[in-house]
Amino acid sequence: MSEPKFTQGPWGWCMPDEVFPAVFCNENGNIIADLYDAKNNKRQMVANAALIAAAPEMYEALEFSKKKFHDLYFENCCEYIESVLKKARGEK
Repeated sequence: MSEPKFTQGPWGWCMPDEVFPAVFCNENGNIIADLYDAKNNKRQMVANAALIAAAPEMYEALEFSKKKFHDLYFENCCEYIESVLKKARGEK
C-alpha cells in the first residue's frame, strides 16, 4: 500500500470573503481549495466545504475500519474499503 500524497489534516473551512467558502490546512493555514458554484448556492457551497474539510479524517477512519475488519476476517469489506482508499490516493 502506498502512502497518501495529499496534504495531511486536520483541515478546516472558513468564509474568507463572506461569499465563497475555502478549505484550509490547519497546520499552516494554506488554502487547499476555494469553492465556487455557478448557481451561487451558498448553503450547498458551505456543505461541500464541510465535507471536503472532513476528508483527511474520513480517510483515517477508513484505514482504521479496514484494519479492524481484516482482524475480524471480513475480507470483502476490506477489499471495498481498500478500493475507496486507493481512489482517494489517486491510484487505479
